[in-house]
Amino acid sequence: MISEKLITNLTKAFDEDGDIILGNEDELIMIRSGAEGDEYYEITIEKVKGEGVDRSYEVLNTISMEKNKTDIMKQAIEIYLENGGSMEFLKHFEQN
Repeated sequence: MISEKLITNLTKAFDEDGDIILGNEDELIMIRSGAEGDEYYEITIEKVKGEGVDRSYEVLNTISMEKNKTDIMKQAIEIYLENGGSMEFLKHFEQN
């Protein structure tokens, strides 16, 4: 179950940070693209392949996000978890 607090705090974090990356940077990440302050931006779920200079990223899903839209963030979190993402990397957002 994804808590409302997690969804709200993660939405705020993504809205405010144009460079946010969440997840295990050796396996699966959830990343924001777009400039800080943008009303609309994209969240991608990416599988990390290889190591070091051979590292590449496969985009598994792209979500069009609108600022303050917690329902869209909930979808992004669900997609991240469905693709093997871990709550481990999201938990600290429930504590803020």
